[in-house]
Amino acid sequence: MSQSIQIGTVLDVRLVTVEGQKTGIGYTTGAILGSAIGQTVGQGSGRILAAAGGAAVGGIIGDQAEKDLTTKTAQEITIDLDEGPTIAVVQENRQPEFNIGDRVSVLETRAGFSRVRLEAFGNDSNYN
Repeated sequence: MSQSIQIGTVLDVRLVTVEGQKTGIGYTTGAILGSAIGQTVGQGSGRILAAAGGAAVGGIIGDQAEKDLTTKTAQEITIDLDEGPTIAVVQENRQPEFNIGDRVSVLETRAGFSRVRLEAFGNDSNYN
C-alpha cells in the first residue's frame, strides 16, 4: 500500500479521548459468565431464572467493560501543511508528544488513514 507524505508545522495540540468500541465480544463473554454464575444459584425453575438474569446482567457489564478497556487518550494535532490546507489528525498518544511549532511529516495511505511523525530537519533553511 503506497503512502503520500506531506510536511508541515504543528499549530495546536490537545488531548482528546477516543471512545472505546463495542464489538459484542464483551457482551457475549459477560453473558456466558453471568449465566454460568447464575446456574449455581437456586434449584429447578429458580436456577433457570437465575441463569437468565445472570446472562442479562453479565452481558451489560461485559459490554461496558469492553468499551472502557478500549477507550484511549489521544492527541488531536492541527497542522499547517507547507503545500496544502490546514488539517487535524487524531492519533494515539505516543512519545515524544507533539508541541506547537514542531516540524512534522504527515503520512496518508490511499485508504485515507493519516499518521503524524516528528521530523528532525536540522538547520536546513528549506524547512524553517
